[in-house]
Amino acid sequence: MPRANVAGRVRFLEASAGSLGLTGPVDFVLAFWMVHEVGDRAGFFEQLRAVTEAGAPRARREPVFHVAREAVEEELALARVHGFDGVMRDWTIRFSWAFDLERM
Repeated sequence: MPRANVAGRVRFLEASAGSLGLTGPVDFVLAFWMVHEVGDRAGFFEQLRAVTEAGAPRARREPVFHVAREAVEEELALARVHGFDGVMRDWTIRFSWAFDLERM
């Protein structure tokens, strides 16, 4: 199996309740099946905006069997309030609601 040679460019971080634990700038963020678990979603999007560069992609996915579409649409609206633009994409990943965000 060919390797993508990304091991030196990918960092995995564990966030705390009050901090993403990121220092910017970062050029890509993947939030997979987790934002619905965040207590302070507004703070999450504010911190995310602070560490990402304009135009850098953020991919958001939520599980269809656990999170209602309306809740995901509310998360997308909240992201827009905090400086992101995004489009809802149905079923781009199996069993997931998906939207991709771009910092404005």
